[in-house]
Amino acid sequence: MASGSSTDGLPMNTSGIESEPKDGQKGGLAPVMTSLTADGSRLDLQFLIFLIVFSLVLTMGALLFPDQVWDQFLWKYFAGPIEADAKGTPVDGISEGYNPVNTLCYGLILAGSVYWIYRFLDRKNVSVDERFAIAIIPYVLLGSILRVLEDARFFTAPARYLMISPLIYLVVGLFTIFLVYLSVMFRDAITPRFPGKKPNLYKLDRYLDLTWFTLFGLYGIVFFFWRDVFTHFENPLLALFFTGTILWIIRTRITTLISPYKGQVKARSGTEHTEFRVDAFSRSGPFHLYLSGIGWYLCAIFLYHLAWWGWHEGDDLHLIVIPGILILTLLCWRGTLFFLSWLNMKGTFSINTGIWGLNSLMILSQFLDGAATYTGLDFYGYREKHVLPAFLIDLTGTAIVMLVLKFGVLILTIYLLDIEYRKEMQEYPRLCGLIKIVVIILGLAPGTRDLLRLALGT
Repeated sequence: MASGSSTDGLPMNTSGIESEPKDGQKGGLAPVMTSLTADGSRLDLQFLIFLIVFSLVLTMGALLFPDQVWDQFLWKYFAGPIEADAKGTPVDGISEGYNPVNTLCYGLILAGSVYWIYRFLDRKNVSVDERFAIAIIPYVLLGSILRVLEDARFFTAPARYLMISPLIYLVVGLFTIFLVYLSVMFRDAITPRFPGKKPNLYKLDRYLDLTWFTLFGLYGIVFFFWRDVFTHFENPLLALFFTGTILWIIRTRITTLISPYKGQVKARSGTEHTEFRVDAFSRSGPFHLYLSGIGWYLCAIFLYHLAWWGWHEGDDLHLIVIPGILILTLLCWRGTLFFLSWLNMKGTFSINTGIWGLNSLMILSQFLDGAATYTGLDFYGYREKHVLPAFLIDLTGTAIVMLVLKFGVLILTIYLLDIEYRKEMQEYPRLCGLIKIVVIILGLAPGTRDLLRLALGT
C-alpha cells in the first residue's frame, strides 16, 4: 500500500505515531471517548480496585459457601467445562463447551480487555493498522497450533489446561502484549523519539543476537529439562537444528530489511555505530519486524511439532480438506469484497476494500472460521460449542448458515465503524483498528484450529 494512503477509510500515519484528536469534534461517540481518554488513569485505578475486590469476594464465597458459589456457579459454568474439555469426556454431568452464563462473562471480560489494551497501546504510541495486524498474525496462528496440539494430547497436565479455550486466549494474549512491550523497547532503543533527531543503531546487532540466543536457549532448556510437559517427543537434535535454522533465517531477514537504510559508519570512542536517515527509516519499521520475527519463530517451532505428530502419530489424516476450505474461504472473501466495491460504485458507501486493509483481513479471517465450521459439522461429524451458532445450526439443520451469519455480522461491523460512526472513529483510529483486529482474531484463531484439526483428524 502506498505511503500515506488511507487504511479502511481512516488516515494512515506512516511514522507510527498518531496525532491527538482535534478539539471541537464532539459528535456521536466523541464525548464518551473524550471522557474515557481524559479520565483514563482514574478509570484504570477504579477498575483495578473493582477487579481485586471481585476476586476476593469470589474466593471468600467459594471458601465459605462451597455448595452455592463453587459447585453451583464456578464449577458448573466455568471450571467444569474446561475440565471436561481437557479429559475429552463429561465430568460430573458437565460437558465441554460454552453456555449462556460463561459466554456472557467471557464477553464482558473481552470488552474490558479491549479497553485495557487500547490504553496500553495508546500510552506506548503504537499505531493500530494493517501493519500491526499482520505483525501479530503469527501469535494468533501460534495459539491455534497450541490448541490443536492439546487436542492431540501433546501436552500433559497441568500445561494441558492452559491450552484450552478460553484460557489459551488469556495465555497467548498476555504473552503477545509482553512481546509488544519488548518491541516498543526495541523501537525506542534504536530509533529517535523526536522528529529531526538522527537514530543511532550501533547496538542493533547485539540487541538482535541477545534476543535470538535467549529464545534458542529457553527452547533448549524446556526441551531437555522439562520433557515431561510433552506426551510425544521427537529427536531433540533434529528439533534444535530446525529451530536454530528458523532463528537464523529470521535474524538474517531482519538485518537484510534494515540494511538498505544504513548511512555512513563512523568511529566514535572506539565503537562503531550506524547513523540512519530519519526520512527513510520509519519508527514503526523496527517495531513490526521485531514483533513479527519472534512470532514467526515461535509459530514455526510448534508447527514443526504438530507436523511431526501428524506424520508419526496421526492415523486419520484428511489433508484434502485444506484446499477445499481455503477455496470456499477465498470465494466468500472475494464475493464480499466485490459486494462492498459495488456499493462504493453505486455511491451508497465509501469503504476501503484494499486486499491488505483491515476490512479485507476481517472478511478473510471470519469466512475461514465459517468455512471450517461448515466443513467439520456437515461432513465430519463435529459439533458446535458456541451458543448462538449452535442454535442457528440446529434451527436450519445445516452449518452453511454460518457463512450467512458471518456475512451479516461483517457487513454490520463495517457499516458501524466506517459509516455510522466514521467521524468518531477518525478521531480515535487506534480504537477502530483495535476493534477490527479483535474481529480478525476471533475468526482466524478458531478457523485455523478447525482447519488443522480436520486435516489431522484429531
